[in-house]
Amino acid sequence: MVFDILDSLGFGLERLDYTATNWCTCRADWSAHVIKRDILLDRGIYVNEKYPGYDVYGDEDLAKVKIMILGGSTSTSNVYRTISWVEFFYKRLSEAGYDPVIYNGAMCSYGIVDEYIRMIRDIEPLRPDFVISFSGVNNTSERKVVNQFNTWLGDAKVSGSRDMISGIKSSESLFDFWYRVSKIIKLTAEYHGARVYNFLQPMNCTDESYDLIQTGMFELTEHKSHIEDYKIRASGDTDPFYINLLSMFEGKKQVYIDMCHYSTEANRLIAERVFETIERDLCAVI
Repeated sequence: MVFDILDSLGFGLERLDYTATNWCTCRADWSAHVIKRDILLDRGIYVNEKYPGYDVYGDEDLAKVKIMILGGSTSTSNVYRTISWVEFFYKRLSEAGYDPVIYNGAMCSYGIVDEYIRMIRDIEPLRPDFVISFSGVNNTSERKVVNQFNTWLGDAKVSGSRDMISGIKSSESLFDFWYRVSKIIKLTAEYHGARVYNFLQPMNCTDESYDLIQTGMFELTEHKSHIEDYKIRASGDTDPFYINLLSMFEGKKQVYIDMCHYSTEANRLIAERVFETIERDLCAVI
């Protein structure tokens, strides 16, 4: 593939050498992960018949711990040309002797409501020991609908039909909405017997270390003011139920390949942070 040739010549996603990031960041064979329509969530990755909507790592028959991953494109497997943090996380768990099976239910464009819907549908048959939600950035842009419970599909439907309703108008901030639904995810998963970790993911925030290309890319997105609001609100939490990684990469170079997706090295660092966060509870389960 042409990108492999360019990479061999010294080009790199993490250095933002590619300007057409929407085309250059994805793997050439990612469509082998068939996208099928999902009756509840509009769409999902279909890799195998037993677990539609999931990329599965590990062997269930040998597993000592079962983990469900929820998130958007920054947590997907085999879509981007970088190595996913979920893959690094699986390898880290395996090397530590935990013999995990990971059900990665992350999907491009999924926001916090999509995560919740997926979880309440699938948590009973999967029965994971842990649920990890890695989210935030897909809930930093406003929708056309009157409240944020509608997915991007609902957004499109409302735009195309004057007869479509989308609920009662809400003035809830994007951060408060993300916070509230994240807490509902935690409470619901705990009801099902799973230990839960809600991660507020690293976001491409402005800081003094940004160069012209990075700043320009960030300024062009509609997420800017809302990410700054997330940053202020999260930094003010004294006892949050979630793990705040939003500013994890501030001041660091070559950690993003576009406005929100991470480089391979950044994904490795994320996986290590996730592992360190849950390791004590892993020991209690096994």
